[in-house]
Amino acid sequence: MRQNPLYTIIDDKFLDAVDEIKRINTKLGIKPNKDSAIGRLIYPSNRSIISSVRRQAKHIPHIAIINFAKEFNVDMNYFYDSMTSLQYQPRIENTTTVSGNGIYSSGSHTNNTHAGQSKTRHLATECIPQQNPVIPTILANPLIANFMNTLSAEQMPEFVSIITQIQKEYQTKVSKLNHKVEQGLLDLKALRGVCDQDLKHSRDDLKQAREKLDKALESEISLLKQLLLSK
Repeated sequence: MRQNPLYTIIDDKFLDAVDEIKRINTKLGIKPNKDSAIGRLIYPSNRSIISSVRRQAKHIPHIAIINFAKEFNVDMNYFYDSMTSLQYQPRIENTTTVSGNGIYSSGSHTNNTHAGQSKTRHLATECIPQQNPVIPTILANPLIANFMNTLSAEQMPEFVSIITQIQKEYQTKVSKLNHKVEQGLLDLKALRGVCDQDLKHSRDDLKQAREKLDKALESEISLLKQLLLSK
């Protein structure tokens, strides 16, 4: 394998990107989330290419980097510019169909719901109160947003209400926790001030005690000298 610092940097950034994609996909329960699966997508002629790069047996081919960037929507500058960070947003694909009284979905994060008569759709924004400040947070979560694809127009308002209440309770708890942390920091700061003051007093007392001891020693030495001279 040709040794070149630039190749090594690109290999390291590539492996970092692979590990991040695997981490996110595993957390979301979607694929690909293994080296071999990613390798098959970006470099079909050698599905073990990622393993080879990890062992430093090969450098990642440029065509594999191009395919990787296309497949996972990664900015190519990430591999060549140290100022460009990895921004990976997994594609959440979902197809919803209605059969009888059931709503069935396929794709990432599949949810099958027996929910009565409904119609096939994606996120029914007409059913969501967009003025609700919690909505952007809800839709930013792929798991929740994907599940909402399976809900009927009648179910949507109740679901949004439940999620909104959960979000509000969470924000309230976070606010209380932040307040306690801030109060704790203030208490620690006040305690440190008291300790510093007590330490200063202790040092002053120790200094005075040392001065008294020095004077006592001087008096004792002077008295001993006088006794010796008197004999």
